[in-house]
Amino acid sequence: MDVLGEILITDFTEQRLRPAFGERIRFIGLQGSFRRGEQTFSSDLDVVVILDRLDPGDLIRYREAAAGFEEWPNLCGFLCGIAELKSWPRYDLFTLYFDTEPVVGCLSDWIAPPGPDEAREYIRIGAAGLFHETVHRALYGQPSEEALFAALKSARFLVAAREYLRTGRYEGQLARLAEQCGGLSRAVVSALREHRLPEDCAGLLLRFCQECLEQV
Repeated sequence: MDVLGEILITDFTEQRLRPAFGERIRFIGLQGSFRRGEQTFSSDLDVVVILDRLDPGDLIRYREAAAGFEEWPNLCGFLCGIAELKSWPRYDLFTLYFDTEPVVGCLSDWIAPPGPDEAREYIRIGAAGLFHETVHRALYGQPSEEALFAALKSARFLVAAREYLRTGRYEGQLARLAEQCGGLSRAVVSALREHRLPEDCAGLLLRFCQECLEQV
């Protein structure tokens, strides 16, 4: 975890979340660029919060707590109760589990760690969704630069899952992913590291998704 990320998530936990929810907190974690040390001044602070249960009033309580956190205005993330976490589709827990740095509690206290089966299903479903999005935009509308970068960011998590299947180890950082992957995966990761859109970015995404679906 980046030092700034550690300071921000600690402050948010102690100044905002604990006063709002107290002993009801079961887990707090940090995701995203701050967790990986890749943040910029415009990055979101991605916070994962699991409560004993989630009631409608908790949404208002959380929103009020987050609104008062002036140290970093770009807050986002995931909020649920233990019941939802335990019933969540297993494939969709793959990145939640591996790409979240624990701050309070441990996810493995509530769910079994995802494994290769979940990684394969995550790749299959994620690649199919990204394939559909890429084709739809190519056929029916000119994708914006922002949309293409968002698609590349989605693809980077598929790269991480593919590398997990290949090496048995999850690696989320772009620099390390670039060192260990190759081919279309490396092209995706390199574009994000250099913050540039590759020539024919839509074509790269299409070929990448096709490869994911064929090889999973």
